Amino acid sequence: MSQTQKITVAPAITGELDINHALHILPQSFQPWRPTILSYTASLFSTVVGFPLDSIKTRMQTHPFNGIYDCFRKTVKHEGLKGLFRGVTAPLLSTSFSKSLGVSIYTAAKPYAAMLQDFTIKPIPTNESDSHRKQNLILAINNAPISFASGFAAGAGTSLFACPFEFTKLFQQLYILMQGELNLNPRRMPKTTFQVARQIRKYEGILGLYSGYKFHLLRDAFGSGLYFSVYETSKILIAVSYTHLRAHETRRH
Repeated sequence: MSQTQKITVAPAITGELDINHALHILPQSFQPWRPTILSYTASLFSTVVGFPLDSIKTRMQTHPFNGIYDCFRKTVKHEGLKGLFRGVTAPLLSTSFSKSLGVSIYTAAKPYAAMLQDFTIKPIPTNESDSHRKQNLILAINNAPISFASGFAAGAGTSLFACPFEFTKLFQQLYILMQGELNLNPRRMPKTTFQVARQIRKYEGILGLYSGYKFHLLRDAFGSGLYFSVYETSKILIAVSYTHLRAHETRRH
């Protein structure tokens, strides 16, 4: 590569970090896995906090309620607060792991997706005026399709793992409502995530856990591709704007 050109592919997830104000620094042996560890930890917390809303959403999509509050009130009245967390085991095992797995796949896939660089805008010689800003803008533009392709691969890969847990979670969220409507014997209804999965496998086989998989695959693949491309491109553009603003302020003073 010529000395007048810069690499036009951004590093996956993060670039250089300022660790002077870090609350905790991972041991050196864990540094290569930093994005995976941080994404898993963040996902655990977000899953627990957001699960009641996910549970209410699922109930409202499949049964008539007079709004969110009515669904919340009736769920707590008949099932207690634990009803809002029914089926949380599955996403704690799957969502958290699949998100960290997605980050790992994305990080590993991005160098291969960078082969798309042949179809992107070429770098500008660094001796031109305002070249640094232009180079970073081109970096952001080039990074978008590469991030989308890497994210698409990550979403497709994780969907194979996550789909059975997603289907089990939905079934477990709804079985109390199904029990009342179908007059099912409560003692014969599965209670835990593993009992639900065993029941599905018993009557539908292992493929029963992948009901609706093609839709799950499309959702996760396109959703992950869009997420990573928007996130990383926005990150670069914000950094460019901040650097340009600081340089402008420095020239003024």
